[in-house]
Amino acid sequence: MARNDTNPANQSNHVVRVPANDCQADLTNLTLANSSEFGAKLIQFSAYNGSDTDVHLWIGGRFPNSAWVAGQWDTSDTNEEYQDDTVAAQGGAGSFDFGADNVDGDGILVAATRKFNTIVFSIDDDADDDLAVFILRYWTGSAWSTITAIHFVLSGTAAVGANTGGNVEYACIFSPPNDWATTDGSTAGTGEVDSRHDSATRSGKQDLYPIQIIATTSANVVASCDQVHVGFMRLAMWDVDTVVPVLSPHVPMWLCSKGEVPWGVWQLMDTTTTYLMNAVTERSNQVGIIGGSETGVP
Repeated sequence: MARNDTNPANQSNHVVRVPANDCQADLTNLTLANSSEFGAKLIQFSAYNGSDTDVHLWIGGRFPNSAWVAGQWDTSDTNEEYQDDTVAAQGGAGSFDFGADNVDGDGILVAATRKFNTIVFSIDDDADDDLAVFILRYWTGSAWSTITAIHFVLSGTAAVGANTGGNVEYACIFSPPNDWATTDGSTAGTGEVDSRHDSATRSGKQDLYPIQIIATTSANVVASCDQVHVGFMRLAMWDVDTVVPVLSPHVPMWLCSKGEVPWGVWQLMDTTTTYLMNAVTERSNQVGIIGGSETGVP
């Protein structure tokens, strides 16, 4: 991809500071970034890490809300193990609970119309989530299988945050399995999930790629979540140095599939640290789904 293929009229030069307690931020202010007709090309990117520790940084695309669903996974409910709570997960009314009950085997499920590798949770910092340990599982088409996360701060932490009185963001990043299969919502209680969940009719069935985050050691209290973000990271910058700004050499490159928003996610959260990102992106209607296909738009 040559640099002279770009169209300056479609470009955005955006500098963003990651707020306190957050680990992620959008990398564009393009007005049509959420349009299903546009993807994005990364023209230039630099990052600044103001902490005392070298940290990892991932950049890619954040999915539009229309592309994913989420809910609680309740092993005690034999009829409906998946309980849809998408409205709360996407920042609507109510809070998104990190599990149906504070018992081993409960957790959450996130599913999307296309494969994803990143979930960010804005967890209520006042929740007492000490000693909670989680595993990730994906659907093979016939059973749930465990995968190891590349990065998952929340699992095994002594507590959710440091009781600063607000929400703290935690990222879960994993490598999508080759045998990851979709579900179509046809059978209750077997890992199947649909985007228009109806426990009586199972109406609105749609093929989705699901990921479970299950507590093997439950929390004292189920943590609540103010917001969930889902997306696909396509460039990793390992060990971003402290203080010294870092310029990515891996540009230009296609960064976002259609409908996605350019997105940056940091490895660590630090309430006193300044993380800065500067991205020059260009929206393009030439982009489809990078690396594969989607099952449709809910």
